This record gives sequence, structure tokens and C-alpha cells, in this order.
Amino acid sequence: MIKNLSPDPRFPEELSILSFEDTQQIQFEFYCRASYYQIIWIREGSAVFEIDMKKIHLTTDRFVCIGKDLVYKFDSENQYSGYIVSFAEHYFNRSERDRLFLQDACIFKGQSQPMSASEMIMSSDLLGVEHLLNTYFNNSTDPLSDDIVHTILKLFLFRAEATLLKTLDPVPVSDSNKILVNNFRQLVNEHFIEHKDITFYAEQLGVSPRQLLYATKQTLGKNAKEIIIEKVIIEGKRFLTYSGLSVKQVAYCLGFHEPNNFSIFFSKYTGVTPLIYKKNVVDSLNKSKKYMFSGH
Repeated sequence: MIKNLSPDPRFPEELSILSFEDTQQIQFEFYCRASYYQIIWIREGSAVFEIDMKKIHLTTDRFVCIGKDLVYKFDSENQYSGYIVSFAEHYFNRSERDRLFLQDACIFKGQSQPMSASEMIMSSDLLGVEHLLNTYFNNSTDPLSDDIVHTILKLFLFRAEATLLKTLDPVPVSDSNKILVNNFRQLVNEHFIEHKDITFYAEQLGVSPRQLLYATKQTLGKNAKEIIIEKVIIEGKRFLTYSGLSVKQVAYCLGFHEPNNFSIFFSKYTGVTPLIYKKNVVDSLNKSKKYMFSGH
């Protein structure tokens, strides 16, 4: 039976906030695929987390956001304290704007980077992490508590996104193109295994392939085909790095009927074969590490 990376079972609720030092639920040694969104905030100390094959160094007062589908592992060696804010997509999405924000937010993309909680735009004690924690832990009997927590969480994420965007070069994009590209990326996440051609996605979205190519180029600076390729490659790297599967099994998981076709595809866009990637990168970095799997 082919096994896959498992969603993390440690955060089953719609919203949960756990402290690193107080909970026994966190099994730090496992790699897991996020099926929800997270904010990792270090109150004191220093920690190094691994997020999608990247080392993220967090120190006191700094946080990082982990988006859905990213593979991560907590720091099991350093001494630190802090909190993990975890929330499900359906918990956050209470409006169409909420849904579009989660799909589009740079803070939840693969290029996760540390940010300072106290130096964000419009930062204040009333709207920061501390207030979110206090409201979550101390107002469970208040009938409006859930709405208050949701509002604080949203404000915090909006501020984090605004702070991050100030460091990037803004590109003017029409709302219609942004919505189209968001819907396209959602479809790619759902269907990239069986469909790797632009035509399928254009038909599903009710636009021409040319319109889709233009929208992705204007919005992301890359065409639709590149988005599909990037998705297949990152999933291939995740499987090769974390799943323990053979190259042949990874090829089948990604929808390649012939393993050799996967090897040619992977080599073309990464410069190395899957076998060399697994041997030179994975085996050297992940020797003696544990994994969490579930059968599929």
C-alpha cells in the first residue's frame, strides 16, 4: 500500500491555541502536512523550525505563518516558549473577502519568513498576539467570545500581510484577474495529479487559455503552465524529502503512469533526477529522523 504524508492530527479543532511549554500534545519529532493555517510565535528563547525544506530561525517576539499544505517540523532541540495558533479554513472564512485573503495572502505562501510581532504596522497591545491569547483563554463563557477572537485574529493577519507587502514591490492587478487566478490556483491544488494541461483549467473557469495565461502573468509574473509545473515539482520534493517513498511510488502518487516520465519531468525543471535529489539532499539531511504517515 502506498503511503502519503499525513495531515497533522494534533490540532483537530476549528481554532486552537497551544503553548509549547504547557502541552504534552505536541510530538516534535514528526514531519506533518498542514491541513490548516498556523501562527508560530516565540515569546522567549530561540528556535529553528523546518518549513517545506527551509530552516526558519525564530527569536523572542518573532512569529512565522504556516499555510495550508506546507510540510513542517517543530524544533526539538532548543529551549524556547511561545504559542501555536492553529485555525481551519472554514473557521476563518466568514465572508468572501476572508476566503480570498487566505488564498492570496503572501504570509501563508511557501516563502515563509520571520516577522516581529511588536513592530508590525499599527501594532498595539489591544490588537496583538497577547490580546488574542487573553481573549481565547479567559472569555470562553462570553457568548461573543468566538466573534471577538475571530476579529482579533483577522486584524492581526491583515496587519501582518500589510507589513510584509511593504517590503515587496507592489504590482497593480485588477480585482477580476486576482479572483480568476485565485480560483485557478485552488483548482490546481485539487486536480494537479490528474490534470497538468492549461486547457482543463481554462474550461473549468469559463475562460480561454489565452485569458488565463494573461491573468496569471499580470498577477503573479508567471504563466499558468508555470504554476502547474511548480505545484507538481514542490509536491514531488515534499514526497521525496518527507514520505520515505521510492521514486517509482512518488511518480504514481503524482499521476505519472510511467516513472521514467516523472524522472524526465523532474530533471527538466530542477536540473537533477529524482533519485539524485533524494540521495544527495534527503538522505544527508533527514537521516535518523522520524515521519508520520497514513495509508491511502
